[in-house]
Amino acid sequence: DKAPYFMVGMLTDDNRFAAVRQEDTSFGAMLSASVDKETTPTDDYTVPADVRRPVAREWEGHTDEGGDTAYLAEVGEQSVMVYGSAPAKDLRAIIDSLTVAELR
Repeated sequence: DKAPYFMVGMLTDDNRFAAVRQEDTSFGAMLSASVDKETTPTDDYTVPADVRRPVAREWEGHTDEGGDTAYLAEVGEQSVMVYGSAPAKDLRAIIDSLTVAELR
């Protein structure tokens, strides 16, 4: 049985795919299901200090041969992944917007 998950996908201004996925599973399982069975570790990402209350400050980076990038973090007992064919800077902007700060 497949564990339930939440996912939202979008296209950037230049029609590149980006998505956020949350699931109670391992990083490896998420990468295999949504990016590629074979990925390579790449630069990790640290959310800047001026971003208030991010869901996670540290994100683990991965890429695949097809040019996709993924960043993963543990949030409570869940794994969260921001990934896609969009440039890494766009994926990092999405990560920076994932906060638990109160809306005003």
